[in-house]
Amino acid sequence: MAVVDTVDKAEAKVRKAEAELAVAVTEAVQVFGDEQSASEGLDMPVEAVRRFLGMGRDEAAKGDDVAEVDGQS
Repeated sequence: MAVVDTVDKAEAKVRKAEAELAVAVTEAVQVFGDEQSASEGLDMPVEAVRRFLGMGRDEAAKGDDVAEVDGQS
């Protein structure tokens, strides 16, 4: 069971790090002006930039859903 707990904790850390990276990439795209410029500035493939932008949108949508549910109470 200890191994399962360790893996679960590691997965949670990875998800948190990816979410933080998604926020940072989203901010970089805003600063650089577009995905291609951010890709070059971050030395990251455009596909990776787009993946993190998608993750950021997904997280924002989840946050909106939670806010709507909280507001309905």
